[in-house]
Amino acid sequence: MLSLLKKPTTYQPVMIGTCIAILGSVTMGILLAFGLLGPTAIQSHNHVVGGTVLFVSLYFYLLVGVFISLKGLQKHKDVVTFIDKMKSGILVSISCALVSVVLTYLFYEVIYPSYTHDMIASMKQSMINNGVSGEALESKLAEQTKYYSTSLQAKFAFTGNLITGAAYTLLLSLLSKSKRVKK
Repeated sequence: MLSLLKKPTTYQPVMIGTCIAILGSVTMGILLAFGLLGPTAIQSHNHVVGGTVLFVSLYFYLLVGVFISLKGLQKHKDVVTFIDKMKSGILVSISCALVSVVLTYLFYEVIYPSYTHDMIASMKQSMINNGVSGEALESKLAEQTKYYSTSLQAKFAFTGNLITGAAYTLLLSLLSKSKRVKK
């Protein structure tokens, strides 16, 4: 297995996927620091802006990563087939998805273990300020508590990166030309 990871056609996509996941986490940290995500963003009504920036950034990073991986593949192989491109892009997607799950766990359980609690408290205050009360308030808070759980966020990170990466891979593989051996 380790010898497989030493191959440039395997190593490069895995490293690209890892870097994408790390870059996504850094972006989230920056948005949190500037109050565009998290409890502060809820109170200042910036959470939609921050969430949109994070969402677009994450999928832009994935698109660029898959593109770089496919371009890098052409440097290491004389003949690059559609299947080669698909494998490379899927490796980027899988590694990004797996590393994202680990980073999600670290964020919610180690780095900021009170994040869900703080978010729910901030949402509760915001909803009360907007006149939401009673059963509607409790129902919405219960829904958001599940949404911000570590397990659900890790599932979102995994499936989002995997599915989006696979779609980008398919699209870019179909649109890019295969490299052929010159005769």
